[in-house]
Amino acid sequence: MRPMVHRQNYRLFRFSIAPLALIALAMAAMAAGSAVTGAWDCVSVTPDGDELHNTLTITEADGKLNAKLVGDDGEWDVSKVKFENNVLSFTVTRDADYEVTMNLDGDKMDGKWAGNGISGKITATRRKA
Repeated sequence: MRPMVHRQNYRLFRFSIAPLALIALAMAAMAAGSAVTGAWDCVSVTPDGDELHNTLTITEADGKLNAKLVGDDGEWDVSKVKFENNVLSFTVTRDADYEVTMNLDGDKMDGKWAGNGISGKITATRRKA
């Protein structure tokens, strides 16, 4: 009779606990993107030391991150938005492609941008609702 108990325990794990673990992992992955969603006030510093002020808005739909970057000189196209291991990365297209990478630390991010033969630093602060 003893082997039957072990078999029942295995079935319990296989049919109830294992699916719950998978659901928990999926929810954690979705929550990771949520950590970076919202509006961010960004300051990019050019190689000449000029500051460019923009608003980065990150949204999430169907598990996919989207972003919009708007500044005094208009809206820039944003693509390839990813957020993994507290690192946000995306590509901004204007006159060329600019790769942006920022590290999330609470309500602040800092990092770098590079493209078209130039590079600089970027910081962002989450806007309060």
